[in-house]
Amino acid sequence: MEKSKLLHDTIIKLGVDEDQFFTLIKKQDINSSKDMIENITSITSGNEYEKKIKQRIRNLFAHTNGVATTQELLKNNISIYMLKKFEEQGVIIKLKRGLYSLIDNDIVLDELIEASLLVPKGVLCLYSALAFHDLSTYTPGEYNFAIPRTDRKPSLPNYPPIKIFSFDNDTFQAGIEEHEKDGHIVKVYDRERTICDIVKYRNKLDSNVVKEALKNYSNSKNKNYSRMLKYADKMRVKNILNNYFEVL
Repeated sequence: MEKSKLLHDTIIKLGVDEDQFFTLIKKQDINSSKDMIENITSITSGNEYEKKIKQRIRNLFAHTNGVATTQELLKNNISIYMLKKFEEQGVIIKLKRGLYSLIDNDIVLDELIEASLLVPKGVLCLYSALAFHDLSTYTPGEYNFAIPRTDRKPSLPNYPPIKIFSFDNDTFQAGIEEHEKDGHIVKVYDRERTICDIVKYRNKLDSNVVKEALKNYSNSKNKNYSRMLKYADKMRVKNILNNYFEVL
C-alpha cells in the first residue's frame, strides 16, 4: 500500500496522469531520465492538456464553493507544477499557504471557514467551541482545533491564528457536530462535549472562563446532562465534573 501511494504521489508530482505515465514508460524511444523529462514536458506544455487540467480545476472549485486546499488539488491529480504554472498564468490565485481560488472568483472567506479549511481533520474545541455555542463572553485570540493524537499537526500560515490540540483517539469522535456556513462544513464539538473538555483541560485554561461556561451551561435551557455524563465517563472526568456542578 505504501509503495503504491509513493508511486501515485511521484506521478502527480511529475504533472501527468497515471495513464499518460504508463504510456510513456512503454515507449521504446525512452532510454533515460532525460528522455522521460522531455516527453513529460511535451505533454504538460500542450494546449489540450492544459485545457483538460483547467477544466478539472474548475470542476473541483465548483464542488468546493470556490476555495480548495493544496491537498484537495493534489488528490484530484493536479500537480504542484501545474498549480505554479496556472498561478503564473493568472488562472488561479494563492489566497495563502495551502489555499487556492480561481482568479475570477470574488472570494471573501469568513475567517472561521478559512481556519477550518486549513485544518481539514480538525474539530473546533475549547475556547472556540465555547464561543461558538455562546457559553462564554471570552473572545479567544486564536482558533482552537482538536485533531487525533496520532495525526501529524498541519503546517499553518501565520494568519488566521490557530492552536492545535491533540485529543485522545478513542474519544476524538464523540460529540462532533457539523454546521453549514456559507456553503462550507465546519466541525465543532457539541455543548456537552465542550463542557467535558474544559474540565479535562482546566489547568491549561483560564479558571474564570471555565467557571463562567459551567454556570452558563447550567442556567441554559439547551442542555443535556445525560449526554454530558456519558462523555464525562468515557473521558474519565465524571467525578471532577460533578464536583464543579455541586458548588455552582
